Amino acid sequence: MSVMDSYRRDPALPLSLREALERNGKALEFYAALTPAERKRICREARRDPRPEAVSSLVDGLVGWEQGHPRYQL
Repeated sequence: MSVMDSYRRDPALPLSLREALERNGKALEFYAALTPAERKRICREARRDPRPEAVSSLVDGLVGWEQGHPRYQL
């Protein structure tokens, strides 16, 4: 199992965050390269506001996506 796939089996990862990472390949690459402490911080932020649009915005923000520009894809 690669680091990129490890997020799928991480029980600490909120479902909404997992789904948002699956939709944004560049953000997933970025998340996979984070340290464990940085990943925990992202998970805390996703739990703080679990609405799908808030978590998508959090994930898109990892790679600098802004409104009006297409999201990165695999």
